[in-house]
Amino acid sequence: MMPQKPPPLSSIGKLSIQCLDDGNRWFGDLPGVGGKDFASLRHHSLSLCGEAGEFANIIKKIDRGSLNINDAMTRYNLSMELADVFTYMCNIAGILGIDLENLYNVKRKVNDQRFTQQRKERDAARGSSAKSN
Repeated sequence: MMPQKPPPLSSIGKLSIQCLDDGNRWFGDLPGVGGKDFASLRHHSLSLCGEAGEFANIIKKIDRGSLNINDAMTRYNLSMELADVFTYMCNIAGILGIDLENLYNVKRKVNDQRFTQQRKERDAARGSSAKSN
């Protein structure tokens, strides 16, 4: 049986390659693209967590009232941190050779089947409990 040809790279898959190229040009820290160098994967995974933490910190400040989500600077800072999170996700996907957009579509189908079934079961249970009340 012949292996299937992988689908063409999506726009996000191409962004992953661009992110890796940019990072390598700026920092020269990606000797193991393709998952061969665990240090690169570790570095980018930890960086992703750091950027997600910076995003969450802004959300925390909005939640406690020291920042306003409608303030232009707050929204700008949120968007910049979210862009950093996205960039590190693209880098990790590129290191592992994963096309996030194609994978998202696969995972969406799995989730749709799973959660649609769970919803039907939950709605059916509510319907039968409402009838017994």
